[in-house]
Amino acid sequence: LITLTHFNGSISDSALVETVLSLGTLCGAFILGIVGRRINKMRAFALSILAYGISLIASGSIPNDWLIVFVGISAVTGMSIPFYSGVRTAIIQTKFEQEYLGRIFSLTTSLTAFATPVGLIFAGIFAEKIGIANWFFYSGFAASALAVISLFSPYVRKANFSHNS
Repeated sequence: LITLTHFNGSISDSALVETVLSLGTLCGAFILGIVGRRINKMRAFALSILAYGISLIASGSIPNDWLIVFVGISAVTGMSIPFYSGVRTAIIQTKFEQEYLGRIFSLTTSLTAFATPVGLIFAGIFAEKIGIANWFFYSGFAASALAVISLFSPYVRKANFSHNS
């Protein structure tokens, strides 16, 4: 939506943004596959939210004639996604007995499926009132603030979930 409204892009531009976001996600997954066993998972989880938030802030801050910059930001945004979803999955796998994982993942998938349209409703209301670029900026600021707060949390600083903890 931001591609079409704020950046006055075409449907092809929107497809390019989504493609670059997806390629960024694949690159992030590849990197996570290489470093996944060696990283502090809670810290990586929080840093992924921070990277995503900063990407949103940048997207909402740039002028509307900087579509190509937005395409690049979308790659970075995509790279942050596996460090959230993949790490979250790994943390869940280390904290619950294997016999419960199917139910746990079913519940988290259902909650995510429910939260997505609810979040879009609220995002739509706010974006209509303040503009899509401002919505990106302020939601990015909120995500970044939560990530920074969590990084200073003693639990996040000390926690590390390995594949056999």
